[in-house]
Amino acid sequence: MPEKEQTILVADDDHASRLITEKVLTNSGYTVVSAENGKEAIRAFQQYRPNLVVMDIYMPVMDGMKATRRIKQLIGKQFIPVIFLTSSSEERVLARCLAAGGDDFITKPVSPLVLKTKIDSLLRLQNHEKSVDATNRELRNRLEHVETEIEIAERILYKIAHSFPATPDNIRYYCSPKQLTSGDIFLAAELPGSRQYLVLGDFTGHGLSAALGTLLVSEAFYSMAASGKSLEQVLRTINARLKEATPGDYFLAALAVELDHRQRTLQCWNGSMPPLLEYRPARGIVERIGSNNLPLGIVTNDGFEYNTSHCKLNADSRLYLYSDGLIETCNTQGKMFGGEQLDALLSEDSRADGVFDTIIDTLCEFRAGTVHRDDTTLVEVKLR
Repeated sequence: MPEKEQTILVADDDHASRLITEKVLTNSGYTVVSAENGKEAIRAFQQYRPNLVVMDIYMPVMDGMKATRRIKQLIGKQFIPVIFLTSSSEERVLARCLAAGGDDFITKPVSPLVLKTKIDSLLRLQNHEKSVDATNRELRNRLEHVETEIEIAERILYKIAHSFPATPDNIRYYCSPKQLTSGDIFLAAELPGSRQYLVLGDFTGHGLSAALGTLLVSEAFYSMAASGKSLEQVLRTINARLKEATPGDYFLAALAVELDHRQRTLQCWNGSMPPLLEYRPARGIVERIGSNNLPLGIVTNDGFEYNTSHCKLNADSRLYLYSDGLIETCNTQGKMFGGEQLDALLSEDSRADGVFDTIIDTLCEFRAGTVHRDDTTLVEVKLR
C-alpha cells in the first residue's frame, strides 16, 4: 500500500482495459483519474496533478505520445513518471515511447502484478528524488546562511583591521581586491627619528581567512612598532603567530622595509614577494631588491632567517612595492601585464609626479573587460 494517498492518471480509449487498470490501482490504495484520449489526459493532468501517468499509445483525438510530450513540458524539471501501454513489442515503437518522455512501458494485455510492481517502483524512485531535492534545498539554504554570516564577519574584521593609523602622506597606495576582503595587506608605521616601517604582504587565501590574517598581522605590527621594537623583532613575532595560529599551508609572502628619511637609508627584508624597486626620475630603476627569505608562517622562529638588503637613497628616490597580482594581471587575450611593461613605465624618461597614476591607468586599461584573478596592489613611497 502507498504511504500517502497518491493519484494516478489512466488514459486509455479501450473501456474494458481501462476498467481493469483502474480496479488494480484502486485495490492497491491509489486514487485513479481517467481519460479516454490524449486531450482529456492533458486536461486531467492540469486539474489533478497526479503522481504518475499510465498512458495508452494509440488513442483518438490525440495519441499518447503527443499527450506525453505536452505533459512533460508542463512538468518541467519535476519527476512525474509516465508508463506507456502498448500492444506492440517492436523495438522502434518502444524507442519512440522513451523518446516521447516515457519512463517505462507495459505490453497489453496488462498483467496486474507487473503493472503494480512497475508503478510501486517508479513511485519509490519519485519519493527518493523528492527527498533528495528537499535535502538539496535545505543544504542550499544553509549554505546561503553560512555565506551571509561569512560576509558579515569579513566586513567586521575588515573594518577592525583597517582601523589602525591612516597611511602616511608620503605614500600612495592602490589595491584592487579579487573579493570583498583582499588577500593583500599593506601596513605603514611612523617611528622616532624620521623612520618608517612598511610591510606589503600577500596571503595564500582571500575572504574570511585573509581578513583574520590581516587582523592578526596588523595588531602585532602596530603594537610592536609603537613600542619601538626592531623590524626583525616585528617579523619574528608575526612569523611565530602565523605559524602557531594557522594551518601549515597558510602563509604570508611579505616585503618589509625600514626607511630612514633623515639618513636616506633603506633596509629591506623580502620573503617571496616581487622585487622592491628604487626609481629616480633621471635614471629610471636603479635598484631591485628581490626575495632571499621564506614567507612568514612557514617555519618556526628557530628556522626563521632575517636576510636583509641595505641601500643609500637620493632625495628624489621613490620606492615601488607591488604584489604579483599586478604583473600577472591578464587582458582579454590572456596576455599578462608583465614586469617588462612595468619597467617601461618606470623608465628614465618618466615624470616622477605622474608615474603612479600612469601605472594604474595603464593597468586598468589593459585588463578592461576581464574578471579579477588575483588581488592587485601597488605602493609608491617618497622620501621626505
